[in-house]
Formats: sequence, structure tokens, C-alpha cells
Amino acid sequence: MQQLSVVVILSAMLAVWHSAPVRAGFEQMYNNEELQTDAKRLETAVRKIYKLGIEPILTAEERRGLGRIDFQFPMPRAGDDLMNFYAYHDGKKSVIVMPILSLKSLEDLMTARAYVQKKNLSHGTIDIYYAMLRHRPIFKFKNARYPDILTAMGIPKNAHEEKAVGDASLRMRNDAFAFIMVHELGHALFRHKGYDEITKQQARDDE
Repeated sequence: MQQLSVVVILSAMLAVWHSAPVRAGFEQMYNNEELQTDAKRLETAVRKIYKLGIEPILTAEERRGLGRIDFQFPMPRAGDDLMNFYAYHDGKKSVIVMPILSLKSLEDLMTARAYVQKKNLSHGTIDIYYAMLRHRPIFKFKNARYPDILTAMGIPKNAHEEKAVGDASLRMRNDAFAFIMVHELGHALFRHKGYDEITKQQARDDE
């Protein structure tokens, strides 16, 4: 049930995020030092999940279609969005781009969901947070900066150190990372074009 809920959440987020206009300023949600500190850990997690959970179940036909898998983990750049995962096939290999900003914000989302679940709090506040990010101008936030979800909800940064929260958030994070990877591998396998090359309707159909 938990795994299904993660898939439903991410499916909805991908559909909404990719169909909505991109907002500037998300690249400043976390300070660079924090992202640099977490970058290697997040990259290691992604590669491990792929190696142990995804690669073994790819069919021979899928392996041929995908070719070599090349993961990239860029740091934030101006104009980056939160759900900035994407993939493409360059004719020889599949390139799966997993930005550190997107991985970090997704990990924090799962920590927040685990925290409110274990503390019997409302999940509705998380939905409100993401609605605000999408519809409230950045200048209306404190210091004209988008807050990360843990800060916005007053959840301790070390909430994952509480065993019940940490265990649940880790499972949800791993499910989320796996879902994103499989989703992006699908785009590479079916040779979907980038969003700047196709219509919004085609983008929705591809998603």
C-alpha cells in the first residue's frame, strides 16, 4: 500500500509539474553547501537502487533498446525546476539526468510524509505546500525565496534520525527514486523528444 501511494503521488506530481509553467528561483531553495554535502550520498543511492533493483529485471530487448546507461547528477542552475528529471537516447546510450536539487527535494518530501504519518498529522499541509510553490509568486515568500518543505512545515532537519520516521522515509525515498528511474528509462527506450521540441499535448501523451 505504501509503495502504491508513492507511485500515485509521483505520477500526479510529474503530470502537473511538466504541464505547468516553469517558475524561476527554485535553484536557491537549498544553499549550495548543503547540496554539495548531500550530492555524493544521493548519487550513490541512485546508482545502488538501479544496480540492485532495476537492472536485474530489465529484459534482453529493453537492454538492447536502452544501450549503455549513463547517469548524470548536475548541480542547480538558474531556471531549474524541482521535478527536473529527464532522459534521452543519443543513438548509442541512454542518458538519465537526475539533478541533485530534484533528488534532495524529493527525499525531503518523503521525510515529510513519513513524519506526518508517524505523528498522526495532516497530509493536507503537504499538498498545500506544493500548491503554493506552483501558484504563489516567489516575492510573497519570506526573503523572496522558496522554502524547502521541512523548513516550511517546521519539521526538524534530523527527523529521519528518529527510527520510525527514518525507516519509513527511506523506504518511500527508495521507491520514489526507483519510480523516477523507471519512468525516465521509459522515455529513453521509446525515444521521446524533449519538452522544448514537442507540443504540450504530445508531452502529456508521453508522460
